[in-house]
Amino acid sequence: MAVPATAASHSRLRNVVSVRRVALIVAGVLIAGAYTSMQHVSARSSPVWDETQFWGIGYYFWHYGRFDIPGAILHPPLGHYLNSLPLMTRDIPPELFHPGRPDLYVADTNRGNQFLYMFGF
Repeated sequence: MAVPATAASHSRLRNVVSVRRVALIVAGVLIAGAYTSMQHVSARSSPVWDETQFWGIGYYFWHYGRFDIPGAILHPPLGHYLNSLPLMTRDIPPELFHPGRPDLYVADTNRGNQFLYMFGF
């Protein structure tokens, strides 16, 4: 036998639907805000401005088999290999990597900026 719907059960159902709508609206506003913020920041500075020194290190590892360039020992090699995959088919001169520098902990942002310029970014 079916239980008749009461006013209380209808009220609870409306509250659940209302809470879900509010949650969706809040989520939508947060996503729109994040998108707007990223557009604002990207228009004023490169989205990769602080990570350019790591781009291409995996290329150097793969093609030259050495770990003697600035920034090479700051992250595990797998990360360097993965972020360099788009460069693997390019012909990049080894001088761009500045091998043999005494301090391998130094960030070589000049190399990353040269890559961005070379590839038209």
